[in-house]
Amino acid sequence: CVGAAYTTCFRPTPYMDMHLGHAWCAYRNWDISARLGGRFHLILDDEQYRLSRHENNPVALSLAEAKEHYVEDLEWLGCPPDEVHFSSEARGLMLEAAARLNIREPQIVRPENPLEGMLFRRIGQSSGHIIQYTPWTTLSAVVEHHFFGVTGFCRGADLVHEALLYDYLCCALGWVAPEQFYIPVVRRGWGYTKESKSDAGSHSHSSLRELRRLGITGEQVIDTLRELDFRREQEGRDAINIPLDVLNLPPLPGTIPYHLKT
Repeated sequence: CVGAAYTTCFRPTPYMDMHLGHAWCAYRNWDISARLGGRFHLILDDEQYRLSRHENNPVALSLAEAKEHYVEDLEWLGCPPDEVHFSSEARGLMLEAAARLNIREPQIVRPENPLEGMLFRRIGQSSGHIIQYTPWTTLSAVVEHHFFGVTGFCRGADLVHEALLYDYLCCALGWVAPEQFYIPVVRRGWGYTKESKSDAGSHSHSSLRELRRLGITGEQVIDTLRELDFRREQEGRDAINIPLDVLNLPPLPGTIPYHLKT
């Protein structure tokens, strides 16, 4: 599909403010739709938000705050969404699809005492990827993309192992599978920490709202990410590495090569 029918989306679990990893994924999806004259949707995954119990996290954004912040940040980046949705809008279709495929919804565990709560949190941290990447989670993406008319999307390359399951579930439901594009993950510094796992926004200047407070523009952020992606490709790396200088210091043009572009 091309033209007005082509629809992409950015689908985060909105418990934290947008960071540079979010910015790159959102921009790539917006850019595809803009080039094809299509539409770009923001889909806030409130189902995963509740499943992960973020409503009980005192430092997490509320869903109302998340909607306001994400729309503001996307507009600041120059990637305004044409439509804004919550995943729960598709819950009826999700339950129908899950019943057809005999996929059960994960249950939320609620420990009865503080000691069990501490143990559960530790287990949840160590097994978070296993919990996150159950068939239910992949099915959620399939159903929501179908429900909201998404015809193509970009995701981080760390999720490429879901690609075959995603296509299989589309086929099993008799739906046309959207195009999938897997893009390099944004990592903090030169290690293996994914930007979304680096406590972005609490102890650094990596949240987009904090960058905006420092006087940095959305255009600077996108231009810098594009330049870092170009250097990544030239150097043969599989991830976009955001140097700590970019994250923690105000922009100082001409002093550090990887500073945010001006």
